[in-house]
Amino acid sequence: MAVADLSGQAVTLFCCLLSLYVFRIITTYAKLMQFRGPSGTGISNWPHSMAMLRGNCHEWYAEVNKKHGPIARVAPQVLVTSSPEVWMHVNNKPGYKRSNWYYKAARIEYRRDNVFSQTDNTKHEQRRKQMAPG
Repeated sequence: MAVADLSGQAVTLFCCLLSLYVFRIITTYAKLMQFRGPSGTGISNWPHSMAMLRGNCHEWYAEVNKKHGPIARVAPQVLVTSSPEVWMHVNNKPGYKRSNWYYKAARIEYRRDNVFSQTDNTKHEQRRKQMAPG
């Protein structure tokens, strides 16, 4: 009797976890379902991951944009664009602050910022002006 109860609980737990997994896939798909892309990209990272591993994701992105339009879905939560206008619209937020944790981790020299890892906007602008003539 105890074994039957235990197996019933295991089946119930498995069904709950499976339902949660399916629910998450559906909600992830629904967030960006208005954007078209290759089949399977709405529910799986597999096509995008394979392009990344092959090293030709830039070619795949261009192909996807040519086939599916200027904004295309390449993974459940990833969109790519070939349109400079869309890129400018998305990235026009004033007061953009670079994240300290990311840029400090991306330094080339330990404890020394460069133009790419500088998070202080004033210092970053100054460094960019110094590099502009070159």
